[in-house]
Amino acid sequence: MSSVFSKILVGLDGSDSSLRAVDSAVSVAEKYNSDMILLTIIGTSLKQTTSTFITAPTYSTEELDNEKIANEKIHEMIKLKYKQINSINSVIVERSASIERTIVEYANSEKVDLIIVGSKGRTGIKKILLGSVASAVVAHAHCPVLVIK
Repeated sequence: MSSVFSKILVGLDGSDSSLRAVDSAVSVAEKYNSDMILLTIIGTSLKQTTSTFITAPTYSTEELDNEKIANEKIHEMIKLKYKQINSINSVIVERSASIERTIVEYANSEKVDLIIVGSKGRTGIKKILLGSVASAVVAHAHCPVLVIK
């Protein structure tokens, strides 16, 4: 018999709210015996390079490698902390679109049943309760989204 939430995707960016999202994902995974995917997107703090013809985000291979190594260590620490979860997969992807689009497309491709993300409180009427990334994920996801404050 399949679980209601057999596969959970949790967005992890190292912020306090994303770490709380991991805690919540673990609780759900334990309850439903779910597989969990930790998803981190690198290349999120892009530098702008301006030329005569184009303005494009760029980052060096070394910067991406360092960011990936740091995130791999965070993922490993989380796996050790929550070793009671049967399956925690660790995925680090390079940003090729917006963060929210990357999360939603990855969730679609992996056929996840639940997305859990943290919310960073931001200013502005539209973003008082929900961060912009969390808000966009909620709006475009194919499955339920749990936002952790």
